[in-house]
Amino acid sequence: AIDERYNGPNLRNLLRQLESLRRVTQLWELDRKNIDFILYLRPDLSFLDDLNITTLFNLGATQFMTPYWGQYTGLNDRLVAGRPRTAIRFGNRLDLTWYYASNI
Repeated sequence: AIDERYNGPNLRNLLRQLESLRRVTQLWELDRKNIDFILYLRPDLSFLDDLNITTLFNLGATQFMTPYWGQYTGLNDRLVAGRPRTAIRFGNRLDLTWYYASNI
């Protein structure tokens, strides 16, 4: 059974977030040959610390970076950085919802 805490606004907000990520991914996906890194940033946040660009250059094709703070037993997706190959997978997670929903 689905935990009732996740019905209603929480589920709706998650699906909206995933749809927004998919749409912004579509904006750059076709031109990925000219892109070294993708940064997904929430526009409602202020970032107080500098981004370590050296860390980005050291990321492999299948790695991505998220902040170490605010993880709450999962990933902090307020900021996600990675190479295009991985960013496409991250940005298109909505496509996986049917798979997960059918295997609950």
